[in-house]
Amino acid sequence: MAEDAEQVATMGRVGQGSPSGVAALFQALVSREWLSLAVVSTEGGDRAWWLAQALEQVAAQSPRPLRTLNVLGVTMARAAAMAHALSPGKLRAAAPQRYLVATDSPVLNPASLEVVMACDAVLLLLEEGRTRIPGARRLVELIGRARLMGAVLGSW
Repeated sequence: MAEDAEQVATMGRVGQGSPSGVAALFQALVSREWLSLAVVSTEGGDRAWWLAQALEQVAAQSPRPLRTLNVLGVTMARAAAMAHALSPGKLRAAAPQRYLVATDSPVLNPASLEVVMACDAVLLLLEEGRTRIPGARRLVELIGRARLMGAVLGSW
């Protein structure tokens, strides 16, 4: 997955005025194997939720279902329950549905790390002009390069 990160990162800038960018990102994401994808913003989680909802709208025209989950502000107890629900064995036994999970950065909310680690892959959402490289690197260290599918630069 890490070798494909560059391709996903080059899909372009994602923002409220660029639905075509979201469609291209969606196509790049669904071309890979995953059942659960954590969308993690290095800054405020509301941006991760916006992107997950935008991807869900694009997926409405797709033959494979996609469901979004808002796990912003997750507590330790809820994180454990979500991690259990997102376990690969449970998801594979269920209907063939993919899940996009919008979460806070584990740097800002340590409880979200358990949810992120339960997902098959992670998409980082970086904010133009705000995200600092050392902070993004720290997040990649926490998540692990193998789990990282790519990064998107947002400008909203």
